[in-house]
Amino acid sequence: MDKLQSAPNDLRDLSPKLVLGALVFSAFSKAIGAGMNEMRYVVFAPLGYATGRRVAVHLLDHILHLDLTFHLEKSSGLLERIIVRAQRAVVHVFRAIVFTFIPTAVELGCVCTLLAKQVNITVAGVVLVTFVAYILWTIKITDAAASSRKEAIKIEGLATGKIMDVLLNFELVTQSNTRKLEVHRYHDLLMRHQNVILDAEHLSATLNAGQAFILAAGVASVMALSGLSVTQGSMTIGDLVLANGLILQISAPLQFLGFLYRDLRQSLLDLDFLFNILITRPSVKDGHIELQKVGPGMKIQAENLHFRYRSSRKILNGVSLTANPGESIAIVGPSGCGKSTIVKLLLRFYYPELGTLFLDNIDLQLLSQASLHGAIAIVPQDTVLFNDTIYHNITYSRPTACKTEIIQAAKQAQLHDAVMQMPRGYNTIVGERGLKLSGGEKQRVAIARAFLKAPRLLICDEATSALDSNTEVEVLKTLKDLSSGRTCIFVAHRLSTIMHCDKILVMDNGSIIEEGTHKDLLSRGGTYANMWSSQELKEKREPLPK
Repeated sequence: MDKLQSAPNDLRDLSPKLVLGALVFSAFSKAIGAGMNEMRYVVFAPLGYATGRRVAVHLLDHILHLDLTFHLEKSSGLLERIIVRAQRAVVHVFRAIVFTFIPTAVELGCVCTLLAKQVNITVAGVVLVTFVAYILWTIKITDAAASSRKEAIKIEGLATGKIMDVLLNFELVTQSNTRKLEVHRYHDLLMRHQNVILDAEHLSATLNAGQAFILAAGVASVMALSGLSVTQGSMTIGDLVLANGLILQISAPLQFLGFLYRDLRQSLLDLDFLFNILITRPSVKDGHIELQKVGPGMKIQAENLHFRYRSSRKILNGVSLTANPGESIAIVGPSGCGKSTIVKLLLRFYYPELGTLFLDNIDLQLLSQASLHGAIAIVPQDTVLFNDTIYHNITYSRPTACKTEIIQAAKQAQLHDAVMQMPRGYNTIVGERGLKLSGGEKQRVAIARAFLKAPRLLICDEATSALDSNTEVEVLKTLKDLSSGRTCIFVAHRLSTIMHCDKILVMDNGSIIEEGTHKDLLSRGGTYANMWSSQELKEKREPLPK
């Protein structure tokens, strides 16, 4: 600039081709720079999204390996949001660090060095102070808004969970005429979310205003110092133009840096939720001994089991039982006596406080959970079905099964004929939680799963309690076929469903108070006999499967 000012006519002596070439080269360089700038995102995208995918998959795998207590205490909606946000957050963090923070720091260093050498160190110091003040202000206000955004994430998870609950329980909502109530509850959650977000937005507006003021003050200070130095003769016009160009050059990435830091802070909040889950360890540790998946029925021994759920009352109080291979035992008693808790301990959802469980004479805690669950099939009271085809839902117990095996299992469960009457057969979508199927059909899907799995231990946890009498009799016949040659545990309220069992355990207040066959227990005239008489008075006894 100074040379041009002192010798304005020198340009006339330059070759027109040289001038044109310089201009074309400048334009071409800018185009190349813009292309390279976009190319870096193209190159980064596969790496960034692959990393995000791995994080999301690892997080889901970790969550699925956590114990039942964790899942009971966490909202499914919140966990879903954490997984989705964590995947995005990883991409944002890597992109921010690699493409913004590092280049901006390098650019700032170059600008300050160039100003110190070419202009003067005072101007370089002002630029550095402006940058530091800008960053400190951004960090302070963004961190102040972090708590609001963290609370917003939690409320968003609750709102997502509310939507899932309402939609999954549509029938209950309709039957109870609580549509307005559920909409009102969802509205309240969104209002809470809105109020928290507005607090964060107010802080964001304060942040933007402060950033603009700091940048304006920095530019004004540089211009004032440079102008004063020019009038004093310590700087040239060229130095002034250079200083102005450099401060404008650094101000654009600074403004973008402020916005990106807020986005990065949000991503770090999302990662904070992720890390809190990843550092959570299951209370139930996996064992190393593999349980034999095929073979005769399984031997079960429980010795002096004691258990309680957290701070609740004691659920099991010194329970001991034995089931020999191929034997069927039933556990009956009033609600809350500990029947289903024994099943949960068998599945290693929890550890007993005291006592030991043995399967095939091996301590349950030493068994690998994969081999344990691979040898057990459950027919629950409320069969869990995915919103997928009947075929997929049956294969869930053994995904590697072939079509012939699937159909054979359905036939054994007395489900095949009903499926073939459906327009799409095995490709019929069952709906959310199997709402498109009847109660009996859902139970038969669960039984087909069990047939396909061919377990050594079959657990029927109130498997027929939600069915009408006729359907119950049909399902009981199928269950009897399924239980043949296997160790079976029946948890039941209806005593007519467990008369055939080799052994019946009567529980009350966490203890086994009676044990024997159906006939033995009736002849004793104790608790079981009283329960039988009470049920006979309430309902007509149904014909039993033979």
